[in-house]
Amino acid sequence: MISKLRTWLADQWGSLVGGPPPRRRLVVEADRLRDRRVWPEAADAYRRVLAYYPGLAPILVQLGHALKESGDVAGAEAAYRQALVAKPRSADTYVQLGHVLKLQDRRDEAIAAYASAVQVNSRFTPALRELVALGAGATAWTSGQADLHDLMRMTSDMRAMLARVERLLPDIVSLASVAIGQYGLFRKLYRLPLAPAVSSSRQWAVLIVACDGEIEAPLASVVRQTGQPAIVFVAGASPAALARAAQADHYGLICPVHPWPDAALTPATIDWLLVISGGAKLASSALEWLDWAAENSTAAAIYPDEDWVSAETGDSVPNFKAGFDRYADRALYDHAVVALRAGVIVPGSSLEVSDLLAGAAERGYVAHLACVLASRPGTPPVPTAPSPIRIAPGGPGRITVIVPTCDGVATLRPCINSLRRLAVRPDEIEFVVVDHQSRSADTCAYLAELEQAGAATVLRVDGAFNWSRFNNAAVATSRSELLLFINDDVEFATAGWDDILRTVLQEPGIGVVGARLNYPDGGLQHAGIIFGPNRRCDHEGVGVARVPAQIAQRWAVRRQVGAVTGAFLACQRQVYADMNGFDTTLPIWFGDVDFCMRVRAVGAAVLYEPRLVGVHHESRTLARNASDPARSRIWDQSLADMQRRWGAALVTDPWFNPHFARQGRPFEAIIAPSLEQIRLHLVGGIRPAAPPEGRRTDPRY
Repeated sequence: MISKLRTWLADQWGSLVGGPPPRRRLVVEADRLRDRRVWPEAADAYRRVLAYYPGLAPILVQLGHALKESGDVAGAEAAYRQALVAKPRSADTYVQLGHVLKLQDRRDEAIAAYASAVQVNSRFTPALRELVALGAGATAWTSGQADLHDLMRMTSDMRAMLARVERLLPDIVSLASVAIGQYGLFRKLYRLPLAPAVSSSRQWAVLIVACDGEIEAPLASVVRQTGQPAIVFVAGASPAALARAAQADHYGLICPVHPWPDAALTPATIDWLLVISGGAKLASSALEWLDWAAENSTAAAIYPDEDWVSAETGDSVPNFKAGFDRYADRALYDHAVVALRAGVIVPGSSLEVSDLLAGAAERGYVAHLACVLASRPGTPPVPTAPSPIRIAPGGPGRITVIVPTCDGVATLRPCINSLRRLAVRPDEIEFVVVDHQSRSADTCAYLAELEQAGAATVLRVDGAFNWSRFNNAAVATSRSELLLFINDDVEFATAGWDDILRTVLQEPGIGVVGARLNYPDGGLQHAGIIFGPNRRCDHEGVGVARVPAQIAQRWAVRRQVGAVTGAFLACQRQVYADMNGFDTTLPIWFGDVDFCMRVRAVGAAVLYEPRLVGVHHESRTLARNASDPARSRIWDQSLADMQRRWGAALVTDPWFNPHFARQGRPFEAIIAPSLEQIRLHLVGGIRPAAPPEGRRTDPRY
């Protein structure tokens, strides 16, 4: 009480004499915003501290962190450099500068920053680790650091020891991550271990689909397998290639080679058929790994990870795939190798891999084996836009758009106007605006204007902010077949968005649809919600500066995701009713995530649809209460509640490849996944189980 009185007296005295507010109060306010991960507001708060107290190195570093998390990498770089001017002997600040330079693909400058950190502190592990990962250990050594030489020698000894252990225990995972753009280094550091033992081997046949009439490379890779097939079939080969293959001693095969199709030659005991296309070459243990996968799943088909190898340069690019998704754009599933259970493919079937997988999916589960088991020539095709969608004109479905607001006329008006202007059938769009205690004259006048024109229903609510309760109340006032929940700070940009939504929500099995949301500067703010990085769930794509094109394609094509943001969340009214609406015990955070997980728990899909695009002026609705200390308690209680309900499912994503490191930003680094991670991904990851039943009531926060 005395401390609060002193703070109040200091504030009053500062206002009387025109001095600055107390530094501690400003810093505490900024730190609270940082801890709540409200990054743009946190950056503004740290700028306020610096406006009154310029040149504080710790505050400049915190400003850099907030700007980096907000996606302003250039601003973060400037803040870190100012911090180094104020405090030049800070190894950690040099490392933070190196991180933002690395995000901008300025590798040489990043190496220089990490080397500067080592010059300040020769044993500073984060800098040494980054230099090793970037292949620049020698750079640090030339700076005259004898300690680094010792560390590199010990690291070399440790790697040799780990290699020996790995040969004995295949499930040992490499502890070192490699930058996403350094796949060549990853291949040098990590070798695919021998496949785990199986209780009994299955009988395999191999079908090679010739590339330009030739089968040399894939057939030679079959010869090198540690586990051999019972028979090899060839389709589409040139006569010369087929004649060479028929000479068993030409390749050293110990099994017969025959043209496909020839059902009479297929042994009745064959359990699985491995299809190889596109001139792909198998890893030497591919058949044994697939045999292990077949024993450890009930799948009708299994596809592994692959990489592409340039014939000109020899450079390789990984294709780390997602779990199978029958709703996804086919661009995500460009396979050269797929294993099929006996009976899935018959002579006369299409040999297009996408067709084979579609047929397998009708017969059972399709599994993904997170091991790089094949290399194919060339470079990966990269889509820059979603594949075309066939819109169902005149499709049924009146849409209710529900928009909570509080003194938000500056963004609410563009939000409603954009949705109405870009709709194909604006007369079939019903707007319900949930007004939470707006006080500004402009907002109240606009809401009255909407009501008088019959353009929207205005539902006025009191009490504490509760996103879930507001939306539930709004649904009760409407009767539309389709529901769209949207923030008042989202301005939409897609013409015909309503017919796209109607078309997608008519597809069988679709439960929830979300949109691509961008920042006003064009940066990606939301491409679905990803589960797992740093033991939490977060918006996918936010703050990502640059990633390889074959990874960035995730954000250009439609696919299933763990959840989508409530800033744009659409579903059928029946799905909403089946879920009993949003959980009002989650008033601010996780209401959208919990709803999506309950939808997934009953077997429906949560879909990210990049054809739907909006500009999101993030967190404007809650900005007025951003520094409210009560929100900290709500966050902590909501997070704990979600962890109790969903357990490991809250941090496990079936569509996030185990090769991507779970520490740091998603897609920033790659690792060698452990056998348990591979097994878990093979069987579909941890899918949400239904949460405990029973009615929940609003908590007392």
